[in-house]
Amino acid sequence: MAATRLRDGTEVFEDHSTWEKAWEATSRHFLVRTTHSYGLAAQLAQGLDVMLGHVQKTLGVEVAPPRRYHVYVLPSVADYNAFGNANGQEHSSCYGSFHAAAHPERAVAAVYDGNHSWLKMLVTHSMVHQYVQDAFPAARLPTWVSPPTWPPGGTKSGAWPSSNASKRLGVWCRCTS
Repeated sequence: MAATRLRDGTEVFEDHSTWEKAWEATSRHFLVRTTHSYGLAAQLAQGLDVMLGHVQKTLGVEVAPPRRYHVYVLPSVADYNAFGNANGQEHSSCYGSFHAAAHPERAVAAVYDGNHSWLKMLVTHSMVHQYVQDAFPAARLPTWVSPPTWPPGGTKSGAWPSSNASKRLGVWCRCTS
């Protein structure tokens, strides 16, 4: 009788479908917030810790993040665009992720389309901007990345070189102001 009343009076479902009640997962250096699932948030936070170590090794710096980095995986493209516009941040919904340097928490914002690998790549790219801003505070790095014209003057078709060519040429972006 008591067990039945306890079971019937217990609500096991928590609504995390709105941004105000979003899931939050933390790791050593990250707080990831999302309405999608706690598992997504936790996996992303842990993966970003690993990727931050690779970034530090690649850059040859051991500057520890001075704060926990916030990453917001927003519920929709509309929410993503509203977040970008509200924070005075240039962004594009076709990119799906950006570092909101003007935001009080200097968060990374992203939108999830169901492709977990793509989300991890987008957020990792934006996290690098987040980290570099702290690791090199005197540097004034531009926030936009755009493809270079290759070969110089462009191609007749406007097509990008093949993946083999891009591997030989190395990094395929240049920062512009």
